[in-house]
Amino acid sequence: MNITQEKEYLYGMMKDMIEEKRQMTDMIHGVKKRLDHLHNLELRGIEELSTEGYIDLYNRYSRTTATNNIERETNFMLEKMGTPSMATQQHVSREQSVAQEEFAEKVKKHNEERLKSIKQAQLIAEEDARRVAKNIENSSKRTIEEINREPEEPKTKGEMIVEGMKKQDHLSGKKVAPEPEKEKSKRLNIPKVEETIIKVLKEAGRPMQLKELIDKTSESYGQEINTKNFSNNIITRLAKKDKKLTKPSFGFYQYMM
Repeated sequence: MNITQEKEYLYGMMKDMIEEKRQMTDMIHGVKKRLDHLHNLELRGIEELSTEGYIDLYNRYSRTTATNNIERETNFMLEKMGTPSMATQQHVSREQSVAQEEFAEKVKKHNEERLKSIKQAQLIAEEDARRVAKNIENSSKRTIEEINREPEEPKTKGEMIVEGMKKQDHLSGKKVAPEPEKEKSKRLNIPKVEETIIKVLKEAGRPMQLKELIDKTSESYGQEINTKNFSNNIITRLAKKDKKLTKPSFGFYQYMM
């Protein structure tokens, strides 16, 4: 809920309070009018009223009950004062009915406005809750993706040197013929590489980072070993064959004695 919406909601509450105050003022005027009426009856010498009619008149709001109350009270007064005209009786009944209808309409309108304000506030709160939940879900997904994303393996010294030489040749315009025959002639002896890996780890006697393990194995083996081939193929197959080769943490390998 933003500031404008909250201001509108508070203004609505103030409006309801003012309307309730206005209704209370109308009720006070009604009570005062009743007191004036009772005072006039005292001046005329009437000191007793029908208790049943008085209680029903001020504790019930239905038109039928109010009319019956007025009739009972009127009949009691007729015994004291004499019979008034029919027009007077109809006028009193009509005023009472109109007052009750107006009061009931005000109460109905007030309740409808309050219910509308409450529903509007609930809709705004539900929308805010859905928006927050969606943001949390998206943030959680991004966090999980970051955790599951493995960092790229660092390049070996040999790969960086070769890459730098290629860049220099490209900038100088020198064309360097590829050496596929040379690369093919230096095929790795996989069993010997695996023995070299185990030897390096045993001599280290501690967990070794993948880059350090590749460099040490290449140095001991006497030939540069490709990082991707080492991490994706050689070390993976060796770990499946020899259960003593473990991975204590991400990017580290250790040979259990």
